Amino acid sequence: MTEDIFPPELLAMFKPELVAPAALFLVSEDAPTNVILGAGAGVVQAANVTLTRGVKLEEPTPEAVAANFARIMDREGEIVPQSGAEQAMTIMQRLQGN
Repeated sequence: MTEDIFPPELLAMFKPELVAPAALFLVSEDAPTNVILGAGAGVVQAANVTLTRGVKLEEPTPEAVAANFARIMDREGEIVPQSGAEQAMTIMQRLQGN
């Protein structure tokens, strides 16, 4: 997949054994919940999924999504939810007009 992107000397650094420590940590007894890790060539990174405030659509149609897309994508006030329940709570807040 990356053979056409990286030069050979850099591609050689992307070995499975350099990703395995992050994967093994995520399945260990000490692993945190709700964490996404990226790993490659011995570098481990945390990835965060964010949620924007969202928009309550008057009509649940693709056209309404398109018409409101800029507001849907507005990152002001976005959050990094720690659980699915927190995501659901943000939906409840929007339904209540908050």
